[in-house]
Amino acid sequence: MNKIVEDIKNACYDLFDGKLFFSSLNKEINRAFVISGNDLSPALNNHNGFYEDINTLKWFNNFWIYIAINFKPIMIDSKFSKDFNKKKYYEIYDSNYLKIKNQYYNVIVSISVFQGGYEANEKKQLFRAEWDNFDNNKIHPQPHWHVYPEENQISEVNEIIDFDIEEKDDFLEDVSLQKIDFKRIHFAMNGQWAQNGEHIHKINDSKIIVNWLVGTLRHIKEQLEMTKRQKI
Repeated sequence: MNKIVEDIKNACYDLFDGKLFFSSLNKEINRAFVISGNDLSPALNNHNGFYEDINTLKWFNNFWIYIAINFKPIMIDSKFSKDFNKKKYYEIYDSNYLKIKNQYYNVIVSISVFQGGYEANEKKQLFRAEWDNFDNNKIHPQPHWHVYPEENQISEVNEIIDFDIEEKDDFLEDVSLQKIDFKRIHFAMNGQWAQNGEHIHKINDSKIIVNWLVGTLRHIKEQLEMTKRQKI
């Protein structure tokens, strides 16, 4: 795990003004690494509908970033019957999980980007790039984007309507009248539909983690810098 984090830091040498740091957190049997540095400030991270207090790192201009990498150990059987196909058993784990030495891990990588001032209430969460390598996933694309559009938030007084509601009124139950909760949508990042491929991919190699995380950071920075140039 430490080598993977070091490889990420080395590959990000040109994406940050200073050297990139990660703090190691031991959560019972899980290992977690979160971004760290000299210019940190608080923020509220919307993660799966729950707001968590985090520290973000000043990235560039008025953008802040949060990166978390979690390694969750996978327990496997060690005793088998005489006629059990151990080769097939381990092939399944090799294709679905990251193996470090003799231990398999479920890896979850999350990147959140914020914009605003130093205080937590001055920052707006723009989007989150994430790769959850959890079990039995047949719905959510991996990796994927979560977006937090301004247009989906109440910002004008005339958007707030006062109704006289009676018990017989059932229009509020009409799904067509409800706003779409965009932050719950998983927008596929690697949908290989043009090749009739899949949009759910597994993290089973350390190079996948490094290449994806660094490539995603580079892409995000290029796009944010482009929006700044267009406003000039």
